[in-house]
Amino acid sequence: MRTSGTKAAAVTALQGITPDAPTDVTFRYVDFAGRQAGAVTERTFMLELGAIPRHAGFMSTDAWLANWDLTVFYAPAEGVEDRIGDDFDRISQTLHQLHSQDTEIYMVDVVPGVVQRIEGGLAAVASLDITYRRTGV
Repeated sequence: MRTSGTKAAAVTALQGITPDAPTDVTFRYVDFAGRQAGAVTERTFMLELGAIPRHAGFMSTDAWLANWDLTVFYAPAEGVEDRIGDDFDRISQTLHQLHSQDTEIYMVDVVPGVVQRIEGGLAAVASLDITYRRTGV
């Protein structure tokens, strides 16, 4: 697996998370390479490489670590704090199980970060450390 494969696996897993009731707004990945204004909607997320991938330093010689910055966007509304907390519980549970769906992924660690005010909403940030089997180089 290459570093880009860890991103693809995480994006697919995040898009498959079932939202809470009564809303039906699902997680939607947006590639913000162009930073389109207006592309941010409820539960839109981006995943950007946060650090240079490196050898994990344990397990085996082909174990590498990719660090990704996950940002999930929210509209300001009543109970948004609960939505953010519930969503990141679902995100953590889903990503911690990623290794059981993809044998090239050894483990995923989700490190919660900050919630920032942005124009028109909130951005909840977390760091994902994905340890994977590096192949194809």
